[in-house]
Amino acid sequence: MKKKPNPKPTTDDICIVCGRPYAMTHEVYFGNPNARLSQEWGMVTKLCYLHHQSTEQGVHHNINFDIALKQRYQEKFEQEHGHDKFMEVFKRNYL
Repeated sequence: MKKKPNPKPTTDDICIVCGRPYAMTHEVYFGNPNARLSQEWGMVTKLCYLHHQSTEQGVHHNINFDIALKQRYQEKFEQEHGHDKFMEVFKRNYL
């Protein structure tokens, strides 16, 4: 199954870090097939350009931010579905 294209950001799409509008959808577990799985399991969030793609603070360039986000969403997933299901779906423990 192909990854669904993300809709164009609007003023209602707020960055979870700084509150800026026009935040982009970020699949917390990105790459194939994890981007699709992130979408299916609701492991997506909104990030502005600065926190999504910039070389200074963007999640794609800041390993500490990336891991912290993965840990937060793993905890969220496991509260609802359990650790075994997380491992079955995403195949890696970030905690």
